[in-house]
Amino acid sequence: MKEKLFFVILVFISLNSTAQKNQSRAVYLDSMYRETSEENHKYKRVIEDYYVDKDSYKVIILYKSGAKKMIGTTLNKDVLKKDGTFIHFYENGVKEAIITYSADWKTGKEYKWYENGNPKFEKENFFDPKAKTSKTLLLKFWNKENQLTVIDGNGECDDTDEDFQEKGIIKNGLKEGIWQGNNSKSKITFTESYNQGNLVSGISTDKNDVKYSYSKLYEKPAPMTGMDNFYKEIARNYRTPDEAFKNKVVGKIYVTFVVDETGKITKPIIIQDLGYGTGQEAVRAIYAAGNWIPGKFRGIKRSALFSLPITISSR
Repeated sequence: MKEKLFFVILVFISLNSTAQKNQSRAVYLDSMYRETSEENHKYKRVIEDYYVDKDSYKVIILYKSGAKKMIGTTLNKDVLKKDGTFIHFYENGVKEAIITYSADWKTGKEYKWYENGNPKFEKENFFDPKAKTSKTLLLKFWNKENQLTVIDGNGECDDTDEDFQEKGIIKNGLKEGIWQGNNSKSKITFTESYNQGNLVSGISTDKNDVKYSYSKLYEKPAPMTGMDNFYKEIARNYRTPDEAFKNKVVGKIYVTFVVDETGKITKPIIIQDLGYGTGQEAVRAIYAAGNWIPGKFRGIKRSALFSLPITISSR
């Protein structure tokens, strides 16, 4: 009798453990953090207590090897909205960065280390919730030789990573004067002028020696007719599926897609769906709304990932 009771207890513990694990949801991601198949993934994102209604969720991102890459808290279980302290790790287990967020905006101190464990920089982020603006000051910087070259927000910064390098003067925590750098992966070199941290002008040169001038570091992709008209087009084109209408489905759909160098929408992925074909209809409406102006980085057109929420109310 005792043996049977012991067996029942073991079964109950096993089932309970499985139920707890099933509360989490894992999503496979590619190098651009878009959802992909298990075979092609580079990272895996795990949301704990995904099937429980909560104000925030613990999120863990793992390398393909299974090593932990990032841990933190998100306010949205489907679309990452960072809140609180996030800790990042290199694949070898060394701590890479500590960053604090408030509703997806960086705030407070930010720390980063090199892969060998030596410190790289200390920054301070300021966020104005009313104006929705932010400002970052570089307080300390160590080069790869572990030399402290920026002290109390002043000095010379030579930021070198695997594929990227830029060098210039830091004054009162901000970029000042002429900065130069290169990206070996995309084979681009650039020269930029800064005034109190603000980019005045820049010139980048691609692998074919073609030069591009710019006054903004990054320009987001945008609809040809503007975002307001784009949403109006989606509202005009969207047709709530009959089954969704019958079941009184309302809520938000999140779709990510890539705007390529020509402005075409490609690789749409439904991140959050309401079922009954609502997600597929959202994708169709996005395509029907027309092409975009491609994004630019340092004046050069490039593909960019875009996330779009679509609210379904009633027909």
